Amino acid sequence: SEMRTRRCAAALLWLGLAAANGLRSPAPRVSLRRPMSPRAAVAALDESSAELIANILTAVPVALPLGAVLLSKLLADRAGAQKQAGKASKELAELKSRVKLDEALTSRAVTAESRVGTLQSRLDLAENDLRRTRERLRVAEDKVKSETQRVATELVRVEQRLSRAVLPEPPAMPAFLLGAGMRSTVDATPEAELVKKLGRGDREGNLGKVRRLQPGLQVGEIVLVVGAPEPMAVLAVSAVLDKIPGVIVRATVPSLNGTSADAADSAVLRSLASKRLQIVECDLLSPASLRGAMADVGAVVYCATSTGSFPARTASPIGKVLARFVTATSGKYVEEEGVRLAADELAKQVTISPNSARSMTPKFILLSSAGLSRSGWSREKKRALAELPIGTSPLAEARLRGEGFLKTSGLPYSIVRSCPASATERRGRTVFSSGDLAVGTISRQDAVDVLADVLTIQTAAWKTFEVQGVQGLSPLPPKATLEYLPLDSDGAGFTTGYAVLQQLRPPEPKK
Repeated sequence: SEMRTRRCAAALLWLGLAAANGLRSPAPRVSLRRPMSPRAAVAALDESSAELIANILTAVPVALPLGAVLLSKLLADRAGAQKQAGKASKELAELKSRVKLDEALTSRAVTAESRVGTLQSRLDLAENDLRRTRERLRVAEDKVKSETQRVATELVRVEQRLSRAVLPEPPAMPAFLLGAGMRSTVDATPEAELVKKLGRGDREGNLGKVRRLQPGLQVGEIVLVVGAPEPMAVLAVSAVLDKIPGVIVRATVPSLNGTSADAADSAVLRSLASKRLQIVECDLLSPASLRGAMADVGAVVYCATSTGSFPARTASPIGKVLARFVTATSGKYVEEEGVRLAADELAKQVTISPNSARSMTPKFILLSSAGLSRSGWSREKKRALAELPIGTSPLAEARLRGEGFLKTSGLPYSIVRSCPASATERRGRTVFSSGDLAVGTISRQDAVDVLADVLTIQTAAWKTFEVQGVQGLSPLPPKATLEYLPLDSDGAGFTTGYAVLQQLRPPEPKK
């Protein structure tokens, strides 16, 4: 069209001017609004315009290739820029997704951190509550211990008062009511006759004061345990301290003239760490040494053996053989001569009313061995009980003679004939019997618990009985069982077997 032609001519005119003048002058303004004929257009051009057009037409062949090159370069740059823009766009999208993911993770981390802080605060509060609770429990435990100690001490005092109140000494029968050969009912018992032997200290001039013993053990009273550091004696010390609150335990160790064994013996006992424990050196075959150890003693638990009380004893078999040899050649056993001297010294220092002889608790507990009296059985009895072992060693005979000395001393006693005691034996139920028929074993702890228990049981006095252990059964209180056992003065063995069967009865199932 004509308009398009005019525009192309104007463009060509401008390109020619630009190429010729190097864009120094702007393009000429040619009015193309009105149509002009070629002649009129040529006539309208002046000489300078014609020259300009000629220059344009001359520069067109050069400008077109340059424009094409420039255009292709621009197009290539544009394509490269678009490619880089696309790549940058993708990277930007990836960065945005990563940022969103990091923001989510950051949010979760902040949430988790806040939860951890909450849990830590709760844990701190719980630890504070636990610390306060532990402190309260410790205070409560201390209060319970002190209250238990106070109640136990008060119970001991009440029991002693009740024993004296329930069993008062009856007034003596007037002499004019006693006919020829007539005796008081209380004085007629063999035990009442035996206690009349006590309290010879004043008459013989050995002591300045004789003490009257009462049933039970009072707070602050001394219990002498003889035989340490033998294992049974050390365990007996611990058992008395645990079972009888308020009493003082005095333990004897051999006189070793300051040797290293003396320190070892004392260390064994001091390991008990009790303020109610006293340790004294004592030669069990010396009356003077025993007299000092017996001062102010209210009861005796005798656990000494010849090998354990001999100064040269050691853990080696040679030391034990040497101890037995010296004992055998000297003819003095602590199981015999030691028991006699200890019972005699205590009998000189104390006295007991004949009216309360049978109501007394044991004041001399002797740990002996089961089967000692079997050697004195008749042929018929030995034949009927042939399965029971019979010991005839000199030590067994010495133990039996020591029991005889104690029975005639006048002191309320309990002779506990223990079956072989083992440190490896498991604890169980202790079975009591008399008649020297017990066969079996018993743990050491169960045996020494009996020694501590009978100190406060009235029905255990003036009796000789055997103890053996039965594993698998829970322990029973010994007080009820000891009531069935006969007194030694009755002269009859334990033949009914009822009490033994009751002790072996399994516990009733819980409903």
